[in-house]
Amino acid sequence: MKLEAIKIENLIKTYASITVLNSLSLTVHPGEFIGLLGKNGAGKTTLIEILSFLRRKDFGDISIFGFNIDTNKLDAKKLVGVVNQDFRPSSIKAIDSMYYYAGYYGYRKREVSNLIKEYSELFGLYKQLNAPINRLSTGIQKIVQLIRVLIISPKVLILDEPTVGIDARYREIIWSKLKELNSIGLTILITSHHVEEINHLCSRKLLLAGGKIEELEAQGDYDKQA
Repeated sequence: MKLEAIKIENLIKTYASITVLNSLSLTVHPGEFIGLLGKNGAGKTTLIEILSFLRRKDFGDISIFGFNIDTNKLDAKKLVGVVNQDFRPSSIKAIDSMYYYAGYYGYRKREVSNLIKEYSELFGLYKQLNAPINRLSTGIQKIVQLIRVLIISPKVLILDEPTVGIDARYREIIWSKLKELNSIGLTILITSHHVEEINHLCSRKLLLAGGKIEELEAQGDYDKQA
């Protein structure tokens, strides 16, 4: 039996009297490139935070390649790489941040050094690796966060508005790399306000509205819902 990359069943999350996620269910198959659209406040970031173990759900079941995030949290967490919107840069060097992050997932420096070099050269950031993260531009900080996630080679990559605040030249590099990684089997879930980005990258498009997820069959479906 083939395990689903992400399986969400009857997910509920409320804040006070507001239900943000209302019995939401979603199945993501291995190797899919999913685009999740939705208005501000629709619950996209809440969903991402739950999937990235940063926020507790109220009800429902979630599994990552068969590992339940409640009963097998550590096993599930090892499979997921997340780039969140709420990234709080510290004063440590970018290169040290990458090594610390990899170490948390059990990787030694020598195991990730080549990948750090590869991705840093891809983005032209090699000279900035020794700079404190909080002194880098917002766009470069987000790229540092992306590199940190990619070097742990996750099976599921979750990106919350990954190109917001990033220059067009870097955005094109990110798009190209994501498509390349997806072509070799990486499962990707991306949220975005930009229909162009979702249409360019994703093989399957979803809309989060009213606390539930809808499939978007045609390119213009989101415009009709907006």
